[in-house]
Amino acid sequence: MDDTAPARFEKTPAAAPGSLVAIPAGSYDMGCDAALHPECNGDEAPVHPIQLSAFWIEATEVTTAQWVACEAAHACPPLDGDPSGADVAVGFVPYADAAAYCDWLGRRLPTEAEWERAARGPQGGLYPWGDDVPDCDRAASRTCDGGITVVATHPAGMSPEGVYDMAGNAWEWVSDGYNSDYYASSPPEDPEMDDATAGLRTVRGVDGWSDLTALRATNREEAIPDAVSPLVGFRCVSEVAP
Repeated sequence: MDDTAPARFEKTPAAAPGSLVAIPAGSYDMGCDAALHPECNGDEAPVHPIQLSAFWIEATEVTTAQWVACEAAHACPPLDGDPSGADVAVGFVPYADAAAYCDWLGRRLPTEAEWERAARGPQGGLYPWGDDVPDCDRAASRTCDGGITVVATHPAGMSPEGVYDMAGNAWEWVSDGYNSDYYASSPPEDPEMDDATAGLRTVRGVDGWSDLTALRATNREEAIPDAVSPLVGFRCVSEVAP
């Protein structure tokens, strides 16, 4: 990941930060088929069927304003970096602090499988909106906004169930450790990677400082859990209906 501090843009979010979207229980094919999509990386394969329990995922990435509220409640530490605008996806949050924020709300970080299912929808599109080539109406990227933006300002790019910014804007922590070969041995029901390579964690979603060509919903990246970056944020999930 490129940790160059991105530009930030102020707009009005189209969805209330912290609101939850229901993802029903069911099966889907996780991963990317390089025979159909040669741009996919080796750690996105093989495609494998999994079964997930129902969950609820936040419609937007956690914002700076939400983090500040957690600080005010003495449940979150101050950000280790310059805070962005109130409605911009928060950055500078290490893995443990992101997990603690979700716990403060009675929620948790999504598993990698939950994150990908929420991003791709029940039909498993290559991008949240399907298989059409990304454009500037659908996602924040280097080509378009050139930075991290206010959440939920690309409604054309939301997932079929109404989840925003799962391509572009900020990378997002998930609960899984990172292993490039995990998909070859992933369990078939509610998988979660615990045996991380060298203690690495996984981030998903691709940041708004990346090229449009990288915005696949299957794209996964390794990250040092204690590191902070303006390009890495998160969102939470709940196992309880709102």
